[in-house]
Amino acid sequence: MKLSLSLRFKGLLVVLLLLALELLFVGCHAWLLQEAERESVKQETAKEVISRATEMLQSLYDAGDSVAKYVISHDPEGIKRYEQARRQIPQEIKWIKEHLYGDKSQLQLLEKIESAVNGGMDTLAEMRAITDKEAQFVAMQYAVKLRAKVQRNMEGLIHDLIDFLNTEKKIESASPKVLKAQRDMIKYLLIAGVGFNVVLAIALALLFTRSITSRLTIVEDNSLRLRQRKPLRAPLNGDDEIALLDQAFHEMSHSLRGEEALVLASEEQVQTIIDQMPIGLAIVQGEAEEIEYANPTLEKMLDYKPSKMVGTSIATHFLIPGPKPSPLTDSSQIEGVVELIAKKASQNQSQGQNQIPVEFSVSDLSLGKQARQSKRLATVIDVTEKREIEKMKEAFLAMVSHDLRTPLTSVAGFLHMLPMGIYGQLSNTIVDNSKIAETQVNHLIALINDLLDLEKLRAGQLDMRVTQFDLEDVIDAAVDAVYSQADDLMISVIFEGCEGKIAADQDRLQQAITRTLEALLQLCGQGDTINVAVTMVAANVGKAYTIAFNSENLLVPAAVLPKLFEPFQPIELASGSISLSLGLPLARAIVLGHGGTCGASQNDGLSLWLTLPG
Repeated sequence: MKLSLSLRFKGLLVVLLLLALELLFVGCHAWLLQEAERESVKQETAKEVISRATEMLQSLYDAGDSVAKYVISHDPEGIKRYEQARRQIPQEIKWIKEHLYGDKSQLQLLEKIESAVNGGMDTLAEMRAITDKEAQFVAMQYAVKLRAKVQRNMEGLIHDLIDFLNTEKKIESASPKVLKAQRDMIKYLLIAGVGFNVVLAIALALLFTRSITSRLTIVEDNSLRLRQRKPLRAPLNGDDEIALLDQAFHEMSHSLRGEEALVLASEEQVQTIIDQMPIGLAIVQGEAEEIEYANPTLEKMLDYKPSKMVGTSIATHFLIPGPKPSPLTDSSQIEGVVELIAKKASQNQSQGQNQIPVEFSVSDLSLGKQARQSKRLATVIDVTEKREIEKMKEAFLAMVSHDLRTPLTSVAGFLHMLPMGIYGQLSNTIVDNSKIAETQVNHLIALINDLLDLEKLRAGQLDMRVTQFDLEDVIDAAVDAVYSQADDLMISVIFEGCEGKIAADQDRLQQAITRTLEALLQLCGQGDTINVAVTMVAANVGKAYTIAFNSENLLVPAAVLPKLFEPFQPIELASGSISLSLGLPLARAIVLGHGGTCGASQNDGLSLWLTLPG
């Protein structure tokens, strides 16, 4: 089983190995320095021992000389030198013993010298004592007798002391060589240690980095392959950081390939959707406004073959409408949706057939400051059919206005005069039926008028004569206008008055309120009550008035509420299905024309409300 170590642990092992070698090197160097220091101290001690041994021998000689003089002349100064030597000699011997560093042979020789010194000192002490007690002649005779003994003792002492000093001198003379040898060893150790450390560091660095760089090279190659969308090399073995990084690269590669496949599929799907969209689309780039892409719908709309519009300027395909259409110069200046004239590619058609009306808009597609070149999306919608429908609608309205409303007005006048007996006496049945017919004709005329007014309002062709008037007067007039209809249906319309003036077109506002009340009368049942109330509310600028119409007993399905202000919407009630015709749509158009709002809600019964700025 192959042991896999992390890079952190490998690096730690290398550092610990180098640290151990450094500690070993420093330890050897410290030991050599310690030995050199010990040898240096040994040399200095040998010098001191030689010096003190020589001084001890000199002191012993001075002591003997002082005692001899004292025997002959009783000189007190000699006794002082004797006493001083007697005190100094033991101190010197003691110091030498303490600094021989366990040299047994020298210690034994020193003990022999000490014994001889002590014996000589005892003999000198005996001679002094006899000199102090006996006469001078007797003391001199005794000194002569002890001379041979002292001489033999001194000869042995001197011989031993010379041997002792020679040994110490050998130590002293050998120390420089030892020190030199130790210095050379330190130098060689330094050179060898530095060389070994350098070689080992290079070897470890090569071994460590080789195992890393070779694997990092594979990871780097995999990153390049990933960027170039090529297959990656085989995954690295192991559990270290590089292997984990390579494993992450492989996982990321699999993930990116999957996501890339999804993106490509999504792009294909989006491209398919764009190609099949029923409106023309073009991507325009740069200040030259060159077409980078045009979908098939736009190419078909302008009679271009696939990809033939690419590279052309978007402005060359459109004209600004007017008495004399002018070429489009800069599409980027267009805001919102505008109407333009599109030029087809076919040249074998007349000018009318070679041009079609379109709705044109532009939106920005660039990615802000990071975009190298600005891009815009141009949307082109063929409104030829829309214009045809509008022409048909205008023709229909003209027909309704001239060919239908005028005859109906004549019929209504005839039916109104018929019960008066102008055309002779008629039966009651004919009179009643003529009144019913008159009502139906008037209702049809009112519907035609509402239709014409609604279309004029939508087209912005209905002038508004704004004046300042009391809001209460307009509501009272509208309630009076529906009084007869409400009375026939036995429905009560209650308005308790209000305060406040409003700036609006008085006739049109009365028309909107009247149409709202008529719509509620159609929805309410017999015996119901319609309450009209006015409240002042805060608006963005100044104040506004809300006119609310509420019937507590009236309930309609929740799905019907958003459709109440739409034209000709069928309303399903318990009593059956009815249509509110154009009353509420006309009321909404009038309110919106004044900058107001309208709506419907159902809490305590059905409520309709109109809000107008004050």
